[in-house]
Amino acid sequence: MTPGAEADLVRGRLLGRTLRYGLPLALGMAAHGLFNCVDLVIVGRLGEGAVAAVTLGGVINMVAMLAFNGVTNVLASAAAERCGRGDGDQLAALERSSEWFTLWASIVLGLVFALLARPLIALCAADRATSALAVDYLVICSLGSGTMFFVLWGAALLRARGESFWPMVVLIGSNALNLLLDLVLVFGLVGFPRLGVAGAAWATVLARAVGALVLVVVLHRRRQGRAGRRASVPLGPIVRAGLINSAQTIARVFGLYLLLSLASRVAARESVVAARDLLDGVGVAIRLEMVLMFAALGFGAAAASFLAQNLAAGRPERARGGLLALTLEAALFGSVLALLLWLLRAPLFDLVAPDSAAAAATAAALYLGRLLPAQPFLIVGIVLSQALVGLGSVRSAVVVDVLLYALLTPAVLLLASDGVATAFLVLALAHVLAAVVYILLMRRRLKRATRVDSPPASGSQPPASPLPS
Repeated sequence: MTPGAEADLVRGRLLGRTLRYGLPLALGMAAHGLFNCVDLVIVGRLGEGAVAAVTLGGVINMVAMLAFNGVTNVLASAAAERCGRGDGDQLAALERSSEWFTLWASIVLGLVFALLARPLIALCAADRATSALAVDYLVICSLGSGTMFFVLWGAALLRARGESFWPMVVLIGSNALNLLLDLVLVFGLVGFPRLGVAGAAWATVLARAVGALVLVVVLHRRRQGRAGRRASVPLGPIVRAGLINSAQTIARVFGLYLLLSLASRVAARESVVAARDLLDGVGVAIRLEMVLMFAALGFGAAAASFLAQNLAAGRPERARGGLLALTLEAALFGSVLALLLWLLRAPLFDLVAPDSAAAAATAAALYLGRLLPAQPFLIVGIVLSQALVGLGSVRSAVVVDVLLYALLTPAVLLLASDGVATAFLVLALAHVLAAVVYILLMRRRLKRATRVDSPPASGSQPPASPLPS
């Protein structure tokens, strides 16, 4: 079957097409990472402990986001496969069914994390005032999770069509709106009450709501006239595969959460202030590093859709070439950002958290010094682990990330005599090992997929899909 009009990724010069497709997604996702940094820049003016509160609440809220993000990754690959086959009606039906699922997931996950906010925050050794602020931040972000879910849903389906402009515009525009709302709600400008840390949470939720509305409208216009109102697609296989994919990224965040929790308790043996300073400093460093990680997720999402669309269209050589190009582009882009982050670490920390103690700046420098040299490996690992979704392979990545991130690094912190410094070094080593393992996994999986997805003969059926239908 000839690829349909929506199958935009099977045409054009390879290098130029991957760059035009992947870079906007990476920039958009990096802008999403800036959401967290913008919160810290504003909240950092509220005094010591405020940054720690946003860090704790933000890391936990990210688990809910990543749980849904895994589903949208698989959804995007399934949609890209339909684009590759030129099946516009099935694509529209998939979009309608997944829209309802997004609504229900927003309600359920939002309530679960809001109800668990207090016990989850209590696991870290923060002082009472900081913990109370973190709980408020987490409850608001959890109940507003649906706004982010619809942004992820809309961006995933548009990139499956080969479109990266609107996802980039929405993520960057929402970040700009978030900055404005932060100033208004945190400090109580133009007649609004001064909400402090809670204001940063409300600003994030409201800014994402605007972006979600834009993407919903764009998608509704794209599928206008396609399929009947009652057309639907069973989402069970997609959701199951998505949750497995989510477990992989959640393992990384859970390992980071455990690292923060254990590290704060190690520091608390010295004093409560030491624990707060560690959370403040490492929290700022993690938020800055997240910009690089989100950019890598953008390239990884592009790689997954590129693979799925080209394999479904019977173009395995183009699929392999596009994966290599997107991985190298991501590594170069991320390495430049990592270098800039290291060179500007001191002024950036002063910008984000000017009222934090000197010990917090020391903790941030220690974290960045250990982790930034391993960023190219982290980026390659993220891109390839996300690209595996485009091949219908999700379980292997879960095993790798659980072993390396959720188990290895926290275990080292418990056993090491110098504690935090060694744990950060082992986390960097985990990035290197993960990249090597994912390169080997991808080579093996690509060989298997391209044997199945060879170009069909004239008049024959399209190739079998590695994705859930």
